[in-house]
Amino acid sequence: MEPNDVQDALLADLRTDADQIPATLSALAPDALTRGAYEQGWTGREIVAHIASIEWTYARLIERARKAADAKGDTAGGGQESGSGTVDMNDYNARQIEKRQDASVAELIKEFRANRTRTIAAVEQTPSDLFAQPMQSAGGVRGSLADVIRAVAIDHVRGHVADLSKSGG
Repeated sequence: MEPNDVQDALLADLRTDADQIPATLSALAPDALTRGAYEQGWTGREIVAHIASIEWTYARLIERARKAADAKGDTAGGGQESGSGTVDMNDYNARQIEKRQDASVAELIKEFRANRTRTIAAVEQTPSDLFAQPMQSAGGVRGSLADVIRAVAIDHVRGHVADLSKSGG
């Protein structure tokens, strides 16, 4: 896939999800949000908080890719993989969910929408060849910038939404 095609595909999926994910989350039955049968024993509401809380990180990931490419003097990829190393994601996620414990589902969805809008803007403003930059997410996902964004911002979020939908949509 050509660099512009990669960027266009990411943008298409991010834009689609910007509409579909809030609609799906808003339509969940109340018991899907209170049940604790998800990853790490989270309730559905905590999954929604997780989705809202991770969305802000993608613009930051793009900035890290820019800095790594600038340090190498190009944006074509290759060279050392850039990343801050992995963090304890269970601890990070727990802290982010706790910060949002008093937010309603509607407020969490609003946060997701606002952050997804920023993610889309960041992807739009990124030079297309930067999507080949090797990266690692804080959670340890490795690959090109495009692959990491797809794995976390699209596939990971869609997986959570699918789990919620299956169990009480």
